[in-house]
This record gives sequence, structure tokens and C-alpha cells, in this order.
Amino acid sequence: MTQESSAEPPAPTTVTPTDLPTETPAVEPAQPDTPPPVRSGGGLPPWLPFLALAIVPALIVGLLVYLFAGSSGGGGISGAGVVDGFIRLGPTGEEEITTFEGELPESFPSDFPVYDGAEVIVAFEIGSPEGTNYFVVIGTGASVDDVYNHYLTALDEAPWQMEIARSGDDFTGMRFSRPDNAEVSGDVTLHHSDLDDQTLLYVSYQDLSQTAQPEAKPFEAGSSRPLPPGFPSDIPIYKGGAESVVLDTYIQKSGGNNNYIVSFLTKDSNVDVVDFYRGEFQKRGWTITDSAAEGSSFAIGIDFNDGQQAEISGTVSADSFADDATYTRVDLLLEVSARRGRGN
Repeated sequence: MTQESSAEPPAPTTVTPTDLPTETPAVEPAQPDTPPPVRSGGGLPPWLPFLALAIVPALIVGLLVYLFAGSSGGGGISGAGVVDGFIRLGPTGEEEITTFEGELPESFPSDFPVYDGAEVIVAFEIGSPEGTNYFVVIGTGASVDDVYNHYLTALDEAPWQMEIARSGDDFTGMRFSRPDNAEVSGDVTLHHSDLDDQTLLYVSYQDLSQTAQPEAKPFEAGSSRPLPPGFPSDIPIYKGGAESVVLDTYIQKSGGNNNYIVSFLTKDSNVDVVDFYRGEFQKRGWTITDSAAEGSSFAIGIDFNDGQQAEISGTVSADSFADDATYTRVDLLLEVSARRGRGN
């Protein structure tokens, strides 16, 4: 007779939180058998086109006109004068521009390496509270490659440092800085002109430490501008103690409406101007409401329209003139239906 075992199964092991490992074992990532393929035909690094944008577009266009004017031999306005006009298209009232024909500005850094034998064609010094910018156009009979290789070395020796450079069919130039002065940076861009077989250097040099405040000049109103074509002849330009001077005009034709803006100056007060227009439009039975004119605390204005005719509406705002507080600036905005058919 077989005797059965009376042994009991072992008690289960109790696992407490303190028995758990405190760190998860690191798992090594699987390594690829081969490195990822290198992208071919990816083009140039993304920073290279930025260098081509360093020169002000207006300067480039102006220089092309300059070269054409210089090679025509027809006399008249000078080439430097043509470029000067393009440079002055964009500045704000805080910038002071000085033009130097055939020479560098006195304040241009004397240690900048001008290419040997090259001729300064025109230079511009643009001072502002944010710093001073120089744009210099230099011509030489040397090849683009010779000038480029020269500056690769000259602008990579103390105190200069060459940051990026590119030589190609569509663009050749470089950007530089000064490690001893973080507020100085610039570009040299090269182009061979087929018009006069010259290599042109466009030098852009910025020094943020050379701040300048524009010289305060007394305001002169100048001559009045003509009103834009089609401006309603029955909308008068204010005449007070003296003839008003039209500063600025604007016209936009859109769909069935013509939009006009005429800005002018008068020596009379803003109250006199607004009261004049209020009276003019009230006599015609037009709808007039006070408007929240934007500007200084002295700005006032009115909105108006011709009621049920729905052919003309607009705004008159008058404020002290920022450039000369003895004047009042008036902005007259009109929206005129094309079917109204009345112009100056």
C-alpha cells in the first residue's frame, strides 16, 4: 500500500515595493547596419543667398543706371547724382545721408583694405541714432577672381575676420566682421561690368557704435502740389488767412469707387479748418458726425456723406504738424462713386 505524502506546498513569496529595482535598465538602441545615405543634389547651404541680400536693392539698380549714364557720354546729370537719387528714395527722417563723389568719407575707417589701384566712384555715409552705414562703390581693372582672392586674405587678417564667402557665376562676395568690435560688420560684393570692362566692388560697412542725430533744419513748406486727376471740384481745399500748401496726394481706383487722400498745411487752427468743412457740408444737407481723429491730443475731425445719394463720403482730420507746430496738417479722405462724374 502506497503512503501518500502529506507535505504542503511552499508558501508564496511576498514582494514588497522596496524589493523592486529603483532604476530601469537602459536599453541600447539598435544600431543601423549602415549610416543613413547622404542627400545628393541638395544645392547650396541656406545661408548663402542671405549674402546676396546684403546690398540695398536700390543701390544695385542705381549703379546699373550709373554705368549706363557714364558710358553714354551724353553729359547732363552725373552718374553719382543718379545713384544718389536711388539711395535717397528709402530713408526715414532719422537718417542723415551725405554723398561723396570720387572719395571716401572722412569718417570711413582708414584701416579698411581698399584694393590697390582701385578708384572710388561714389560713397554714401548714412548716419542715424542706430549707427552709421557706409555704401562705397569702387572700380578696378583687375579681374573678379583677383579681387576676390585678395579680399579672402585681406579680410581674414587682424583686425578683420571673414565670416562667409562665395564665388559663383551668379554671385561673388563675402561677409566680414571685427572680433575686437562686435558692432562692426560688412560685405564686399563683386561684379564685372561689361559696359566699361571694370570690376566693381560694392562695399557695405556698418558701425553701430557711430550713432548720429540728424541736424535739425527749419521746415520749409515749399510749393503746393496739384490735386489728383478726377478729384471732385466741389470739395474745396481750405483757404484761410493764407493759401494752403498741398503736401501729399493719393488716388486709388477700385471697382466702382475712386478713393482720394489730400494732405495740406495751413497756418490756421484745427478748429477753424474743421468748422469750415462742417459749415460747407451742412449747407448741402449732408450727414456730419464727429470722428475719433488719430494723432496727437490736439487732433479733431469729422466724418461726412451725402446721405441718400450715396455718391460721396469721407473724413476731415486736423492736427498740429509734427515738423512745425506753427502749421496745422489737414488730411482729407474721400470715397467717390464713379457714377458721380465730377472732377477737377
